Amino acid sequence: MFSSKRICVTLVGFSLISGVWGCGNQVTENLVTNPGIEDTLDGNGLPRDWSFSVISGKYNHEVAQKAQSGKQALVVGGSGGAAEVQTNLAPVPAGTVLECEAWVQTELVQDGQPFVYTKFTRDDKTERSGMIPFNPKPKEWQKLHFFSAAEHDSSTNLAIQLAGEGLVRIDDVSMRVAPQLSPGGLISSSTLEQLDEKGELKEWRHVFRATNSTQKVYKEGEASIFHMEGRNGWSVLCTHRAITSKPATIIFQGAIRVKKGDANLKIDYIKQNNCFSSTVSPPGRSEWTFVTVESDPALVEQAEAIRIALSTASKGEFSADYTSLDVFVQQ
Repeated sequence: MFSSKRICVTLVGFSLISGVWGCGNQVTENLVTNPGIEDTLDGNGLPRDWSFSVISGKYNHEVAQKAQSGKQALVVGGSGGAAEVQTNLAPVPAGTVLECEAWVQTELVQDGQPFVYTKFTRDDKTERSGMIPFNPKPKEWQKLHFFSAAEHDSSTNLAIQLAGEGLVRIDDVSMRVAPQLSPGGLISSSTLEQLDEKGELKEWRHVFRATNSTQKVYKEGEASIFHMEGRNGWSVLCTHRAITSKPATIIFQGAIRVKKGDANLKIDYIKQNNCFSSTVSPPGRSEWTFVTVESDPALVEQAEAIRIALSTASKGEFSADYTSLDVFVQQ
């Protein structure tokens, strides 16, 4: 059992989005069968249709009375490695886009990072979406919201992982099919893991106007992180591929952590091989911040091509990290 000491710590960094943007907000069935952690416990003390696994270290779980809504929340805590809880598996066909939500609250997370992501299992092999880090330092329950896509016919579930020492409470979880959306096709799910012989990302092009600018990809736990830094100017990483149709909506999502300067996600609108305008996400912060940027319909109509980009800039030094990048479109 965990200590009865309750120090509330807020989670920040996730955009709060209600429904699928501009897509008619069709409400579909929640694929999570016990979303509010209210059903009876199994013989291991877990809520019905939830599972728990320890990757390494010493971790445990319990059902607590401190909940976002209803009477109960699921809690995972411990130290020395990582552990996660997962929802039930649900079948989805290839190309399905899922709209995922979870309410979380952290406490005393040290020397580590909590993540949320989706898993896709087929033929005894499990793939996952980008591991989305969330900020473990705030003081209140916070809603995490993101989209994820199945590349193959598979069974999917949502996982929340705690790496390092601390505690995470989980409540009111949902996974719903977003029938209006489809994968954007600009980047793959392994976009931060595909490198050329120079160690640079295959699906992206690095452009900068600065005294100097460098880039690299590294691992932070199980997550792949892209890093850009430099000084006195700006640095941009844009996709080689472009959208040349006229989709009603483009959604670009990802997590940013800023060490120096400013950093954003961008949607760039191209005409006659020049970027004539951009739609820019909210800025990244010193802790991991999950941001989303949506296309401007008027600019989409004017553009001959549309690309997505990662951007960082400063009159002095700039340094930023990016992970969990994904693009979705509504035609």
